[in-house]
Amino acid sequence: MSRSQPVARRPTDRRKAATGPAPSESSPCPAPPALAAEIPQAIARTRRWLLDRQHADGYWCAELEGDTILESETILLLAFLGEHESPLAKRLARRLLDEQLPEGGWRCIPAARSRSAAA
Repeated sequence: MSRSQPVARRPTDRRKAATGPAPSESSPCPAPPALAAEIPQAIARTRRWLLDRQHADGYWCAELEGDTILESETILLLAFLGEHESPLAKRLARRLLDEQLPEGGWRCIPAARSRSAAA
């Protein structure tokens, strides 16, 4: 019978957390040597960037940019709940039509071309 290990907690000093150990050199996908030297620095910069934007309570909040999947899934949920004629469903449907591209599809990411998978 083994004793359970204590649960790791988020460090109270967020800056200390951004300077953790470098990634293992025995990576399953080794990078070319010129790029490999930059990876630990890129990871540290990314961690620092994320931690600088983290709220004191541990969450992040930012504008969500992407495709129209949230609108379409919300309409689907509203239809399932019998609310397909609600003001929210109508507003979201107008947004979907506003975002529809001339060829009939929608962008999967901002400023991208239409993808048939999103049509």
